[in-house]
Amino acid sequence: MNRLALTSPYPSALRDEAIRRASRHALLVIPNVQAGRSLRRAGQLSIHARTFTQLARQALQDTGWQPLRHSERDAAWYEALQDVSWRYLAPLQERSSTVESLRRLLDALWRANLEPAAVLNAAQGEREHDIAAAFAALDAHFRRTRRYDVACTEYYALRTAALTPRVLLAHGFGYLDATQVALLDRLAAPGSVITLPYEQGRFPWRQAERTLHDLTARGFCTETLNTIPANVGTRALRSYLEHNKQAPHAFLELPEVETEVRACLRWVRANLERGVHAAQIAVIVRDEHTYLPTLSDIAREYGLPLLSAARLPLTRTALGALLALWIRADRGGWRYPDTRAFLGHPLLALPDGLPEQGYTARRTRADGLDAWSPQLAWLALPQTESAHARLRHLERLLSDGGITARAARDPALNLALRALVDALKGLARRDDPLDAEAFRALLERTLTSTFIPALHGKGGVRVLNPLGAMGRSFEHLWLLGLSDTVFPMRRTDHPLLDAFSRTRWAQRGAPLPDAAQLSEIEEALFLNVIGTAHGELVLSRAQRDLAGRTLLPSPFLQRLGPAGNHPTEPPLGSALEHAQLQALAGQPDPQVLEAALIEELRDQGIPFTHHGQLEQPLSVDTYRWSPSQLHDLGACSYRWFARHLLALEEEGSGSPPEDRRLQGQLLHAALEGALADWDGTRDPDMLYARARVAFERCELRLRNHGELKPHPLWNLTRIELLRSVEQAVRSPSFLPEGWRPRHLELHLSTTIRLEGGNWTVYGVVDRVDDTPQGRAVTDYKRRRHLSRVAPTPGGPLELDLQLPLYLRALPATYGRYWSIERTETLAEAGAGVSRRGYDPQQHAQAVEAFLNNRARLLTSGVVTPLPDPRREACTFCGAAAVCRVRPGVSA
Repeated sequence: MNRLALTSPYPSALRDEAIRRASRHALLVIPNVQAGRSLRRAGQLSIHARTFTQLARQALQDTGWQPLRHSERDAAWYEALQDVSWRYLAPLQERSSTVESLRRLLDALWRANLEPAAVLNAAQGEREHDIAAAFAALDAHFRRTRRYDVACTEYYALRTAALTPRVLLAHGFGYLDATQVALLDRLAAPGSVITLPYEQGRFPWRQAERTLHDLTARGFCTETLNTIPANVGTRALRSYLEHNKQAPHAFLELPEVETEVRACLRWVRANLERGVHAAQIAVIVRDEHTYLPTLSDIAREYGLPLLSAARLPLTRTALGALLALWIRADRGGWRYPDTRAFLGHPLLALPDGLPEQGYTARRTRADGLDAWSPQLAWLALPQTESAHARLRHLERLLSDGGITARAARDPALNLALRALVDALKGLARRDDPLDAEAFRALLERTLTSTFIPALHGKGGVRVLNPLGAMGRSFEHLWLLGLSDTVFPMRRTDHPLLDAFSRTRWAQRGAPLPDAAQLSEIEEALFLNVIGTAHGELVLSRAQRDLAGRTLLPSPFLQRLGPAGNHPTEPPLGSALEHAQLQALAGQPDPQVLEAALIEELRDQGIPFTHHGQLEQPLSVDTYRWSPSQLHDLGACSYRWFARHLLALEEEGSGSPPEDRRLQGQLLHAALEGALADWDGTRDPDMLYARARVAFERCELRLRNHGELKPHPLWNLTRIELLRSVEQAVRSPSFLPEGWRPRHLELHLSTTIRLEGGNWTVYGVVDRVDDTPQGRAVTDYKRRRHLSRVAPTPGGPLELDLQLPLYLRALPATYGRYWSIERTETLAEAGAGVSRRGYDPQQHAQAVEAFLNNRARLLTSGVVTPLPDPRREACTFCGAAAVCRVRPGVSA
């Protein structure tokens, strides 16, 4: 029984015939997994379906071969090519772009089913010699290690695996490359059938014609179907071939990509609201680089679920773009343009902000991080550091830059972050030195070689490229981007192997497709896409690309003919779009008008409530005051007003995974556990054992309550926190000789009665000790930052408030701030302070004067922004979005 190639120009006719014949075959071979599901669902079939790649992978696995993971690919290529004697590429081999360019060319060699010996025989000159040598070196390496690149799965299955012929039905392919033809020849037993979209004498199917020629040379017979299905895809194909009929499609020409995508997704939304199942709707894009990010952003705005099998490298994500800017800035010595681009990236949100020096740098265009702020010096990579320390440096960028916190709320960012951590996890186990440039190069390679799904979710409307649409059918289909150079894409010969060289190679027995054949593939893909539409077909294009360049219509549109109908305008996709259209029509939202009025009053300097000039007085007796509230009031009254009275939410509020508050809880819990039920021991090992148990108990509690959501780098953060705990409890100053812990985490509340009012102060004292000099208070600080207040409004932040209040409330004679990470006393108050000129009585009087002063201001209703001269209060303020005080601008 002969093997058969079944042809028809209409994909739906081939699908119907495939369904009719499926019961006679043991295996269905399809171009993608979804094509098999689509065919089985349409025909209610139970036939086993596999792609060529799946069959080849299974065959290789049976013989002991394993595929290379993405994270292993670069290392395998480097190992395979390190001993190649380069001639032409020697000066360029260190460039990542050279490796990528060579990789694309070798992928074409594998798809062309060429032997290394044939390539070496065809090669002439130094450039072609390097191509042949690289191809041979990779082949030898893969065979020796029995590990293979995923791009050559079918190639090595043909050469090393035992392939069992079966009666199969291959359906959904528009054409086959040389390796697939050879694999089909090995797999297809007598009685097997392959369907191909083809009509004799028609130019658009030149690639299918070549496939048929190769198959007939291997013993396949051909048969043509004469049925013409009645659906929109068939009518569109006939219009394309005959040039003189009005096509049944709808067509939209829109000014830009975003407008085009919005129109498409409004159409998707309208179909879903009419009850159309998501599996019957498809959005097709040829240029995924242009369209997928825009589709993702607008789908999130509309609340639409989209799915795509496309994978993007990390370089094409917001996280990858930020890290690329970091690499460029650090490599260039933090030149002003690079530094500004990095610090201005929207994903970066440094908690400390950019102080006044940053604005000076903008005016002078000064280079270096010091020109922006000395607090940002840690962003520069040290020249010598261990590999593990390099990973900690990256971790700090992700945590202090706010990326880890944002990832808890952004699934796409979280996916990219996890992929980055998985790719770099090997560094956590390395203690060998890794210089700065080697780390930068490693990070660059990781960003280009690590891929994540472009659109991900559990269900939704499929966004496909033309290859992903092969073998499928849809009731409703929208094809985006029908502009020249977008679809069809611009096709050129590879820079390492031009058309002349390819002709010579073909004459020497090593044929490779040239630019003309690749252009023919573009047309075949277009015809396949429009042929999959059954009920509705919409085509669209943007007149300008993302860079604003003008795009010409696709030549496919000219051959397809004029549109037979125009789609009705779908309803708007989001409230934002509705508000924009209302504003353009002169009918803005009342809330927008109210906000605009507030801005006008602010710009005119007219006092109003939200600026901090109140019509009614405030009484300190009305409130209970925590140390943090008093620090806000003492740094800038407006900050206290916005945060505690107006209850304005700060950006990024909540409990993200990298929340410093949660880390502080863990550190405090550990130090409390070290001294809980203290039995007099001062053994550091015993103290650390107790502290670690308390740390783990607190960590488990925070996890169970949902407050702590460990991020991908949490294990490294946890190690650092435990190291800080161990260092702290081993320090002699943690529990000085003669000190005995009396209270841990002591809650207190006291009322201070003064001339200006009665201040009810409450708080938690980290530790109270009995010492030979009397009772002592210890307040833990993680690093060295101390919150101070201004004795008078607008003055410098120089008065310590918290310790004197604690000493007064207990009472106690001595207090200290003790740094957990620095294991030292940062500041002291009360009796026994050895600092020259310090008087505990004067300190207590200064605190009372501060409270009386602030009470008078609140009574007068004045809480206007009045920070200190150095704007330290502004650096950590969460009310900046509604405040009119800026660095360099008087209050």
